[in-house]
Amino acid sequence: MKFTEESKRSNDPEQEGIPVLGVLKPGFQTMIQDLGRTGQLRHGVPSGGAMDRYAFRIANELVDNLENSPCLEITLTGLRIEILRDCVMAITGARLSPQIDGKSVVTWQSFTVNRGAQLCFSKRENGCRAYLSVGGGFQGDPVLGSCSTDLRNHWGGTRGRALMAGDILRTNHEPAKRSALTCRKVRPDIFRTYDDPLTLRVIVGPQIECFSRAAMRQLFDGVYRVRSDSDRMGYRLQGSILQANRPEIISDPIPVGALQVLPNGQLILLMMDRPTVGGYPKIAVVCSADFPKAAQLNIGDSVRFKEVTLNEALELLREQEERLREGIVVD
Repeated sequence: MKFTEESKRSNDPEQEGIPVLGVLKPGFQTMIQDLGRTGQLRHGVPSGGAMDRYAFRIANELVDNLENSPCLEITLTGLRIEILRDCVMAITGARLSPQIDGKSVVTWQSFTVNRGAQLCFSKRENGCRAYLSVGGGFQGDPVLGSCSTDLRNHWGGTRGRALMAGDILRTNHEPAKRSALTCRKVRPDIFRTYDDPLTLRVIVGPQIECFSRAAMRQLFDGVYRVRSDSDRMGYRLQGSILQANRPEIISDPIPVGALQVLPNGQLILLMMDRPTVGGYPKIAVVCSADFPKAAQLNIGDSVRFKEVTLNEALELLREQEERLREGIVVD
């Protein structure tokens, strides 16, 4: 497939903007995401958005975009795109062996790429989701204040679906080369967020009264494996069976990162596309500073849980936000 000037115009004649990328192969699952739909939980609308918000925000910072500018969330492998206009890009998150015209691309820093080049993602080295930003940001279909793709509701992104071969991605602003941005990169300590990927720190509760001390010991002594029937809504975890004294509760809000125990004792880690309320007890919640690690778990990966206090979780988040604010350097 080759994208001609005519194909760029005919892809979606009603859509305005500047064509910047053409999809040759969509890969396993590639979607437009931003930071999600805020203020809609009371209406039963999940927040959605980028799974690894940390990597997403850094990708935008590296190309001098606004923090919430839509990026591509690339899951695992297989994406191949043609560059339709000279632009500045950055790739963060999982290491998925990106290459431009057969040459390896350095991730976690900005770079320029010329029209006609091809960018592909092949072998997964670690992690699960990479984020591709472009100077000016991508256009998406806005729904309830967000362009994030919601596959279950068929909202946002590109007609509410993952990318397909032949799709053309546009930006609202001229993605001109800016040589100053080609030197933007992250400091080494920015990766501290992903240290010890086996362990996720959690705050116990909110339904702690539903579980015995023995069940809590099981949670923290056990090692769990991400099952194959996991997705952006939640990770089903194979491991110790946790018995709740009360297997069901009156439905209440579900926070991102909640560890919910189903009536059969199975543990599920609720992610960005989770339902807004649920009637099963939650034994713990992954602290915000560790959620980026959870977002990078892949099927078959192992994970264990470690208890921290609310104050410790807040301090971890404060330190992470400080690293993010000060982590971009210019050579």
